Amino acid sequence: MLSLHASQRLSHPLYNEEEEEEEEEEVLKEAEMALSEGGNSGGSGLVVFSEEQEALVIQSWNVMKKDAGALSLKFFLRIFEIAPSAALLFSFLRDSNLPLAKNPKLKTHAMSVFIMTCEAAAQLRKAGKVTVRDTTLKKLGATHVKHGVLTEHFEVIKNLLASLNVFTSEFRVDTV
Repeated sequence: MLSLHASQRLSHPLYNEEEEEEEEEEVLKEAEMALSEGGNSGGSGLVVFSEEQEALVIQSWNVMKKDAGALSLKFFLRIFEIAPSAALLFSFLRDSNLPLAKNPKLKTHAMSVFIMTCEAAAQLRKAGKVTVRDTTLKKLGATHVKHGVLTEHFEVIKNLLASLNVFTSEFRVDTV
């Protein structure tokens, strides 16, 4: 499916605002259902963390945010190293001849995803919970569903996250 700029979509003869709104609402419902099925949410959509887990999240984010640009790019490069076909899910990578590490759009995307994810986790400090409905994470999930990202794609990310230690030499910024 071609992605049209909002003004192009509105003037396009096949554009149907009602259908698009219904499709977006359906995608959001699917994302919400998927989120409420996992974790220790009790089906409420809220993820509950212990005080220790919350402290670890805040501490980790405070360490990582100093080098968020380099760490986020390294993370995405590892995803593409493990699963090269994942790059095909990103239109800005499919249409580029630049090496991944030099692609400014990948750098920007990686940084925004990293910051959004970390700040959503850090909101635990303020709210005592992550309320998916009130964060941009829900919209991020809906975008992933809309663009055909499957649960299986997240296995790579889950396994990569599980294997990481921010203090290992491979993810230390001073070894970039």
